[in-house]
Amino acid sequence: MTTETDPNDATTDAAETAAATAMGDAAAAETNAGTTDAVKTDEVKVEPTPEEKAVADAEAAKTAAESIIGAPEAYDAAAFTMPEGVEFDAEMFDLVKDDLKGMDLSQKGAEKVVGLFAEKVAPAIAARATKAIDDAGAQLRANLARDLQADPEIGGAKLKESQAFAAKAIAHFIPDAPTRSEFSKFLNESGLGDHPLLARVIAGAGRAISEASTPLGGGGNAELTASEKFYGRKG
Repeated sequence: MTTETDPNDATTDAAETAAATAMGDAAAAETNAGTTDAVKTDEVKVEPTPEEKAVADAEAAKTAAESIIGAPEAYDAAAFTMPEGVEFDAEMFDLVKDDLKGMDLSQKGAEKVVGLFAEKVAPAIAARATKAIDDAGAQLRANLARDLQADPEIGGAKLKESQAFAAKAIAHFIPDAPTRSEFSKFLNESGLGDHPLLARVIAGAGRAISEASTPLGGGGNAELTASEKFYGRKG
């Protein structure tokens, strides 16, 4: 026996199923919304305790203090901490403090810049300047020695004799040995001992002293004047 299905019944069943599904979705959505509302209701804003707020403020102040940006009204130079072995130069700082402020450097930022300059840049500049002075001094001494050797009156073949006369003059006018040694060291280290004009004067004095101590032929032992001792007796 064959049973026939009414098309209208199938359509009705599909419609009812769709309606049930839609109602289920709506119910689920309402449940989720209720859950969300419950969670929101449970959320309570917790205010920090005074102790927690103090800690947070201290951390914020520490961060601000460590920042290199944010120039103060005036820098507290006395509070600067310089690297070990470096002395703070207030006079030099006064020359650049307005520039540091113009760069919007904080107290900490200015301290870092000043410390780095004093620790690394300033010594390098000083070393370079010292080297330049030493090089210039060495060049000057070399030039004076060359000029002395080329001097027509006391240089060349006459140099050793001139040096002997110079030593005699220095020994005569500076009889104290330690003082004489100190003076000779000064002449050598400064290069002035090789200055042709100064060497002429000192060697000339030594020559005059030598001639004054030598008896003059036919002239007896007549005493020489100071001028004659230095320049030699005429005639």
